[in-house]
Amino acid sequence: MYSINIYRFLLTASIAVVISLSSCSMRTVRIQATRPADVTLPSHVDTLLILNRTYFSSEAVRIIEGLLTGELPGEDRAGTQAAINAFQSTINYSNRFVVKNAAEIFPGNSISRAFPEPISWGDIENLCSKYHTNAVMAIEIYDTDFIVTDGKRLVKKEITENGVKKTVETNEFYAKGVGNVTIGFRIYDPVNKVILDQQLITQSNTWETTANSAQDALAKLIAKSDAARYVSQLAGNSYAYKIAPMPITLTRKYYKKGKNVASVATGSKQAEVNDWAAALETWKGSLLQSTSDKDAARICYNMAVAYEVLGNLEDAKLWANKAYVEYGSKKAKKYSAILDGRIYDQNRVNEQYK
Repeated sequence: MYSINIYRFLLTASIAVVISLSSCSMRTVRIQATRPADVTLPSHVDTLLILNRTYFSSEAVRIIEGLLTGELPGEDRAGTQAAINAFQSTINYSNRFVVKNAAEIFPGNSISRAFPEPISWGDIENLCSKYHTNAVMAIEIYDTDFIVTDGKRLVKKEITENGVKKTVETNEFYAKGVGNVTIGFRIYDPVNKVILDQQLITQSNTWETTANSAQDALAKLIAKSDAARYVSQLAGNSYAYKIAPMPITLTRKYYKKGKNVASVATGSKQAEVNDWAAALETWKGSLLQSTSDKDAARICYNMAVAYEVLGNLEDAKLWANKAYVEYGSKKAKKYSAILDGRIYDQNRVNEQYK
């Protein structure tokens, strides 16, 4: 039994050392890139006017809606404004659009969650002329609810009694709130008189509190109005990501050193201080000195990463392919596929920024 335990210990230790050596053999670099928007808007649309069109068409319908959902006066307006603020704040991370807010509020919202009839092109043209924009992004549907459930359950709790720790079962009261929102977004292009995009964005979130009584659990739960604002912010943020290219951070790993070529480590140090052009030249020289496929694969892989960092995706793919095809690096094969995706995305970003 003793010898078996020693064997297991040595085996576990060996595996840990291999994993540690593997993770220590590479460095990480972060690359700033741009994620393309899901929806490509025409190049002439570079200034958006945000219009709130969530007023119900008649006072009677608005009163009925309040009775059906239990919404307090102003809740819908506050939720819609939260969505608008989140949309504007998020889209500012992209330099694709300039965004302005209309002071007007148009009628259009309905109980059925169906989009209302489009705004007349005359009104759209007047709004764009007034605010000096070339498109209108209207919020035309706003519907939210907050479902609360509560109850009690048995939970295990650790207590100390007479200096001794033990686990006991006790009643715990809980309250759970689920907030939901559906927001309808529409983008009008007055130049071509077409609706460029029309989407329903649905977001939800769950909150839960616990206490020693049902009343206390409910009292601690998030307020309905706060929940509505929170999920509305999620929806506004989500739509901004759908229509605007956004900055993202990617991570890549590269080899710290070669097996038999010392200059690989020199290039890695240059990369570590962000001198990627120098690192690239060093690794090119390293490739001429390499005598093994393993070293050559590592050098080609590092060069691929360097080209990506420098923004040359085509050459990055060329060197990743070379690392796999000529030197058998499986890691480079996966990297080549990742670069295919980056090249595709970059072409879409270029199209969206035309």
